[in-house]
Amino acid sequence: MSEPKTPLTKRQRYWLRHINAADASHGTLVAYAKDHKLKVRDLYQWKTALGRRGLLPGKREKPAGSSFVPVKPTSPLPPLSAESQCTVTLPNGVRLDFTGALGPESLHDLLQAASRLA
Repeated sequence: MSEPKTPLTKRQRYWLRHINAADASHGTLVAYAKDHKLKVRDLYQWKTALGRRGLLPGKREKPAGSSFVPVKPTSPLPPLSAESQCTVTLPNGVRLDFTGALGPESLHDLLQAASRLA
C-alpha cells in the first residue's frame, strides 16, 4: 500500500475502513454488507476505486495513459525456434499470431505497434 497523493475525504476514509474490515473478517463482501446494512454494490465500487488509488494491499495506482502491465521474466527468454508458435490477443482486440524465430526486441516492437491499432 502507498500513501495517497492527495488527502482522503471523509467518505473515502469511511469506505476504506469498511473495505479493510470486510477483508479482515475473512468472509464475503456480501455477508459483510448484510451484517453492516450496506449495499454490496457500494462495497465493490469503493473497493475498486480505492484499489486503483493504491490504497489496498496488492493494488497500485494505474499509470495514466498506460494499458501495459510491466512483466519482468525471472530468467532470460530464449529466442523462439523455427517451430515456435505464439498467439497474443491485446486488450484492444488486436490478435498477433507468430510462427518461427522471433527475438525479444522484435517481439517488443510488434507489441508496441499493435497496441496503437484501433
